[in-house]
Amino acid sequence: MAPKHRNMFYVASWLSGQMNYEQFVYSIAIVLTHRSDLHVVLPPWYIVFPNYFVPAEVMDFIKRGVENGMSTNVPFWGESNNGPYYFNDDPSVSNMYFNWVLQFPQWMDPEKYGVPEWRERGGHFYRYHHQLLSAFYFAARSTSNQPQLVMSRLQDWDALESDKSSTKNSNPFTPNLKLTPIPEYLPYLPSLKPAKPTRKTLASRSPLGAVSLLPILTIGECHQWLKSTFSLVDSRKEPIEERSNITAYDEPEELKDIEQKLWDVVAQNTIILSASSMVDVNEFGDLAYSKMSSLVFNLTDSLNSDFYGNYYESLVNFLAETGLDNHQDGESALAGYPLTRLKDPSYYTVLAKATSPILDLIKAHPSPIMMPIAGLAIRSIEVDDVETELRQFRIDLGPYFGRPRGKFTADQAVLDHSPVVIRLTLENNSTDVKEAVVTVFLPSPHRMLDLEIDRFLVAVPPGSHTFERDIKDSSVLANEDKTTFQCGIPERLALPMGRPEGLIVDVAAVIEPRVEWEAPASSAERYIRKTALCGCRRYENGGRPPPGRGWPLDVAVLYGLAAKAEMKVFHRVEELSWRFGA
Repeated sequence: MAPKHRNMFYVASWLSGQMNYEQFVYSIAIVLTHRSDLHVVLPPWYIVFPNYFVPAEVMDFIKRGVENGMSTNVPFWGESNNGPYYFNDDPSVSNMYFNWVLQFPQWMDPEKYGVPEWRERGGHFYRYHHQLLSAFYFAARSTSNQPQLVMSRLQDWDALESDKSSTKNSNPFTPNLKLTPIPEYLPYLPSLKPAKPTRKTLASRSPLGAVSLLPILTIGECHQWLKSTFSLVDSRKEPIEERSNITAYDEPEELKDIEQKLWDVVAQNTIILSASSMVDVNEFGDLAYSKMSSLVFNLTDSLNSDFYGNYYESLVNFLAETGLDNHQDGESALAGYPLTRLKDPSYYTVLAKATSPILDLIKAHPSPIMMPIAGLAIRSIEVDDVETELRQFRIDLGPYFGRPRGKFTADQAVLDHSPVVIRLTLENNSTDVKEAVVTVFLPSPHRMLDLEIDRFLVAVPPGSHTFERDIKDSSVLANEDKTTFQCGIPERLALPMGRPEGLIVDVAAVIEPRVEWEAPASSAERYIRKTALCGCRRYENGGRPPPGRGWPLDVAVLYGLAAKAEMKVFHRVEELSWRFGA
C-alpha cells in the first residue's frame, strides 16, 4: 500500500470492486491500523463502524431521520442484537476489543506483517489481552446484573448466547446452570483469611467470587463446538451468503498431537530434549512455569521447539482457517467474522485451551514463585467505598451516513463511578530506600478472571509509610490524551454495578521487585508505543518484562507480599426515562 493518501485512495477504490465487501473492509482496516508509514490517526471504531456498536433498530430509526432531513437523537439501552454487548454495551471498552481483534493477525504471523520482534513476545501480549478482556467480560456481566456462568462445558456457551435465560432469573447473581465449580488450585493469598463484611446485614457479597473458568475442552469438543455455533448471520441477523456452504470441518490431527505432548509433560514431569535425552521439570525450580509457557507459545527459550511445535499458533490457525467447503472466493472461515459479530466467545475458548497446560503444571507441581524484597513488606490496603450510576454516552452517527457531525446521534447508557483512592501501607525494615512494583487487582477464585486495576512503582524510605493512589492515574487506564486509538480501558473501572444497599468487592495488592527492561529501539517497538497497545502499558513502571513469569497465570504470592481489603459498591438508582423504547 502506497504511503501517500491519494494513491491509497485509488488503490482502495480499485480493490473495492475486486473482492467481497467483508474482505475489503477487513483488509483496509488492517492496513490503516498496522502501517505506521501512513501516519493515519483513526477515530474510535464506534464512529467508523457504528453498526457494530449500535442496535439495528436504532440505526434504522436514525436512517429514516437522515432520509427525511430531520436531526435525530435516539437514546437506548443495549439490546440483544448489539454486537459487542460483552462489556455492558460500553462503546469505549468495546472499542478496545475491536482494536485488539484488528491487531490480532500480527501475533499470528509477525514476520508477514513486518514485526518479527513480536515472535518472541507475541504469545505474552496475546495472553495479557485475553486475560484482561476475559476479566472485563465477567465483570461486565456482573455490572449488567446478568447471571454468572461456570464455563466448563460446551453447553455453558449455549446459555451465554440465550437472550432470555438471564432475564427470567429471579436472582440475577445466581447461575442458571446447575454446575459445581471446581475450586481453583494454588489460590491467591494462601496465608490470608477473607475479611468478614463490616456491614453484614446491609451489604451483599460480590458475584465475582462465584465465577470459575475451567479450560477443559478437548480439541474434539472444540471441533464440535465450532460446528454447532459458528455464525451464519451478521449483526442484523441476516444470512451471510458467502457462508451458506459451511457444512463440515476437518479435525486437526496435528493440533491433537501437540496437545498430547504438552499433557505428557505435566503427567510425566519431564520435557523431551532429543530422542535420547530429557530433563526433569523440577530442575527448573521457580522457572518451571515459564518453561511451560515457552513450550506453549514457542518462544526463543523453548526447549525442543521442533518436537513440541507451537500450540498457541496452531490453535489460532485452527480457528482462523477451519471452515468453508470451498475457498473459491478466497475467504477463510473467520476472515471477516470479528467485524460481523464481536460477541463470539471463540477467542476466550482458545486462550483457555492455550494456557491450560501451564495451569495444569501449576496444579501438579504447586511450588510458589517467591518474589521477596529484602526488608520490605506490605501491611495493609484500604479502598474508599464507591458509588456507581448510569450516564449517557453519545455516539455521533453523522459521518457514517455522510452527514454533518452532531445532527444524528445515539445516546447509550454506560456505567460510571465516583472517584476511587487506594491507600497502601508499606514497611521498610532496612536502612536503604526500597523500590517495589505494586499491582492492585480484583481477585477471583480463578486467576484468569483477576481484573488488574493499577500497577505503579513506589520508593519506600526506612520505616512505615502510607501511599495514596488516585485511580484516575492508573497505568491500565487510558484517555484520549494518552492514546490515538482509544485502545486502553476508559477512565472508569469495570466494577459490578453494585446495589443500593451496597455490594462487597474484594481488592488485593501485591508487591514485587522492580525489573529493569529497556525496550529495543526498533521500528516495531516504537510502533507498539504509537498504537498504545494496552498490554505494553504494563511494563512502563517496571515489573516483569516479556517473556517471563506471566501474572496472573503462573504466580503465587506469600504473606507479607500481599494484602487484601474490601470495597463496597453502592448503586444510585435513577429512572432511565430517556431509554429507547421506554
